[in-house]
Amino acid sequence: MSIHKSSEPILYTATQNVFLGYKVTRTAADIFDGAQTPLFTIAGGKVLVTSLTIEITTAALDAGPQNHSLVTNPTVGTDIAMCAVYGANANEIGTIFSCPMDVAVALQGTNGGGAYLPKNGWIAAEGTIDLLSAADLGTGGALGYCEVFYIPIDDGATIVAA
Repeated sequence: MSIHKSSEPILYTATQNVFLGYKVTRTAADIFDGAQTPLFTIAGGKVLVTSLTIEITTAALDAGPQNHSLVTNPTVGTDIAMCAVYGANANEIGTIFSCPMDVAVALQGTNGGGAYLPKNGWIAAEGTIDLLSAADLGTGGALGYCEVFYIPIDDGATIVAA
């Protein structure tokens, strides 16, 4: 165990990372419900989203194709996809989906608990970041735990769990 020396820079805390920005978590919930479900709320101005992940907890997604994507839903303007649709199918507990921040690339997700970190960020206006999902087929019950990292662009801009 190392002890932090005051002359060394602190690179991260529980709520902030010098590389990714501020971290906001959303408690695991039934977000794979066949609707457009708000995950996070952006207020006070524009933010740069540097990472956005969803981890499956509690129960696996059932077998069969289920389309999922992430969208920004601005207070003023039109929804826009943050990634292309991913055809989830029987993803296990521990699967981590990550947003590539590219409308031409599908939401990334594989069994095994690993995720891709995007090269680019996403500038988002005030409003919400939503999961657009197909209903969990069969018995359902899969819960998604969400994390977003962001850097404020405008003074006072924040993200909170929806």
